[in-house]
This record gives sequence, structure tokens and C-alpha cells, in this order.
Amino acid sequence: MTKFNQELRNQVEELKHNIIGRCKICHGKGTITDSHDDQMYSNCKCKIIFRYLSRLTKALIPSDYWALDYDDLQLSDEVRDKTSTFIAHLDRAHKLGLGLIFQGNNGVGKTSVACEIGKAAIVQGFSVRYFTLAAYVDATFAKNEDLIDYYEQGQFLIIDEVDKCSNKIKVMMDNLFRRLFNMRKVVICATNADRDTLDALLGKSIVSLLKRHCMRLIFDGEDYSEVVEDNFESRLLGEFNYYAPAIKKMAYDFEKFDLNR
Repeated sequence: MTKFNQELRNQVEELKHNIIGRCKICHGKGTITDSHDDQMYSNCKCKIIFRYLSRLTKALIPSDYWALDYDDLQLSDEVRDKTSTFIAHLDRAHKLGLGLIFQGNNGVGKTSVACEIGKAAIVQGFSVRYFTLAAYVDATFAKNEDLIDYYEQGQFLIIDEVDKCSNKIKVMMDNLFRRLFNMRKVVICATNADRDTLDALLGKSIVSLLKRHCMRLIFDGEDYSEVVEDNFESRLLGEFNYYAPAIKKMAYDFEKFDLNR
């Protein structure tokens, strides 16, 4: 087992301990008996939450985005309309290998929306991976084939900070995107660079690839990170709420979808 796989397994085990292990309803069993028939069992809500959040953990979606609710995000009408349509047609996007490019300043919701799409894809049974371009580049230079393979295994790939590019890695990026699009991966990119800056950074070849496979959306608005900074002390002193409304909703949707597959 590689170091990365062991770290990921440890994170999942810690999550299981924090959610199922501390549950006062099932007392760590993960299941509850039927009130009318003690031979019938069903998943306790702690297990339903854990199964969903373990998928988010394996997708590498940062926990900062777990409890966000798409409906609460401050988005322009165009961004909400386009991304809502995309979420409603994830199966079609997967079959065709169609993705999105989000552009805008820091803190305006690009990564939040990308992770919301990733969460929706997980609920519908797709495999998802979130990583930054820098993390992928580091893994490539370190010749960490296990980590690279893990990143590329997802059917939906969220690649953040794609503006962190240099001439040295343009060939690597060109090969990466060609390989992903040839496999009909759904690629969702996020960047702080504007259109002209990103086009200059990536070069004509990569930009041409992205234009053929991804719809570009521009994000604007206030920097939400200032609101997060204002809540720093409450986050520091409080415990993470695994049963936040947005988590519960997605977890039960995931459970329902999984049972109906």
C-alpha cells in the first residue's frame, strides 16, 4: 500500500470514528432494528452520512465545501442558470465528455460551484477527483504514478488553479488534457486569470482543446473569503457539524440513488 493510499484510508477511518463511533442512536453499530421486527435492520443516519462523506473524502473534495448548499451561493443569473442545467444533465455530460471552465477573482465562488457539481456527481454514482494543477505537476515531477493514476481515475475531474502554469509544463498540460478528453472525462477547471491572461498562459493548443470540450463561465461579485475570515474564531472553537442540512440532504439523496441502482 502506498503512502497516499494509507493516508486516505486513515482519513476515512477517522471519519468513521467521528460519525458512527460517536453515534448515540446505534452506539457505533451503524444499523438500527425495526421497531416492529427485530430481525429487520436499516442503516442508521450516522451510516448514511458516513457513506456519503467517505465518498467526498475519497474524491479529495476539501471539507470546507462539504456543508455548502448550492442554493445559498451568491451567483449571477447566468452562472446559476448554466451550472444548474449542467447539474441536471450530468449523465449526458459524462457520455459526451463535456466540462466547464470557471474564471473570476479570488473568493467569488468558482471552487464552491465546482465542488457542488462534484458532490452532485457523487450522489448520482459517478467517481470524482478534486486536485490543483500544482498538485498534479508535483506528482508528475516526483514520478508518483500511484497518485497520478488516482487523480485520473475519476469520471469527473475538478482541476483548480489552472492559471498556475509555466512554459516548462505546457507540454505536460497539453498531453494531460488530450488524454483526458480522449477518454471523455468531464473536466471542470477553475482559474483566477481572465480570458486573455489564461489564453496567453496556456497557449493556443490547450485553449483550443478546452474550447472544444468546455463551456466558459465568468464569475464576479464580492470576495467571500472575507466572510470566512470573520467567522474564524467560531470555526476554531466549534466542532464540525457532520449533520449540517446540506450534508444530510445530499447524503439521503445518495442513499436513495444507491438503493435504486
